[in-house]
Amino acid sequence: MIGLLTITEAALYVCFAILIGGLFLYSLPERMRPTYTLPTYLLTGSSLLIGLLSFVPLISIVEFLAEQSGQQFSLFRFILTSDMGIQWLTLCLAAILLAVFTQLIDVKASKGAAITGFVWSLLLSVLIAWTSHASSVDAIGGFLAHWIHFVGVCLWFGILLIVSWLTTSETRWNTFLNWYSPLAIGCMTAITAAGLILMEYITPTYWDSWLLPYGQALLLKHLLYAVLISLAFINGFLLRKRMHIKWLRAETIIVVVILLVTAFMTHSASPRDVAQVLQTDGVSQWFDLLHQGNWSSNWRVGLAFNSYTILLSFMAMLFIALMVMAYQKKQSPFVFITIGCLAVITVFIAVLISIVPAVV
Repeated sequence: MIGLLTITEAALYVCFAILIGGLFLYSLPERMRPTYTLPTYLLTGSSLLIGLLSFVPLISIVEFLAEQSGQQFSLFRFILTSDMGIQWLTLCLAAILLAVFTQLIDVKASKGAAITGFVWSLLLSVLIAWTSHASSVDAIGGFLAHWIHFVGVCLWFGILLIVSWLTTSETRWNTFLNWYSPLAIGCMTAITAAGLILMEYITPTYWDSWLLPYGQALLLKHLLYAVLISLAFINGFLLRKRMHIKWLRAETIIVVVILLVTAFMTHSASPRDVAQVLQTDGVSQWFDLLHQGNWSSNWRVGLAFNSYTILLSFMAMLFIALMVMAYQKKQSPFVFITIGCLAVITVFIAVLISIVPAVV
């Protein structure tokens, strides 16, 4: 079930990115946009899929309640009376309304319609943020941090996704970069700042969370984010003068991988109280495989270098050097991200192997 939840949740993020990024682009004057072709059915389909995909996490809950209640269980009653059901119904109806709006009104030709649709898509993101982990911890601060983080990703990534895969020529490319580069930097700054705030709400003991699936996925996400930053630097500064579609597409691929990791985290136990999660679920299978020993919930995570971590750290530095060489030798960007992913895996394993107990 976790595999299905991860894929559908990541697909939900991509739908939001297409919707927010696409409607934002149409809100701008044509002279500021690159030449691209965005079919209307992508906007309409993304809206409809948001309503469908957001129901998938409720399936396991519905199945459990149905088993407990037997024939007395009513799906309609669950949707109309439970908080989760009402939240989904609200999101679904709002998404259907936006789908109908984009289908009936030409947002490509009407700037006002595009702005209206864009604002409506932001309202959909509000409903998503309202049901997040952080929002359950702090109704206002956690909600705002998650919403800023979510919208920042969707806006920056949505534009990048559309432009990198649907652009048909280099017309107005420099004009596009003149406003998109500062926007991308602003979005990534907001994403990073909001992400750090979210960590205070969800993973206040970051190192200790590495014992759990959520914390390990968060570590993996941060390492992948480093690869993404390197790609963004190449695209935003080193290759700025001309359009390099392959490098832009490579950047979107890394983002999708990060979204898959994020989706896995969304459906994993929150590590806000690591000791409590350890008592109920124990350490992750990855950690148990690497260490093969019992871990007391009273222990804290410490780090200690050994021969394996030194070797892996040296290998990671070699991979990083190879990434630089791959760019300098003008190798395919997909070679670059492959080497980057190998560096990420190496550092990830090195960190997990270096964990030792620190008794409180």
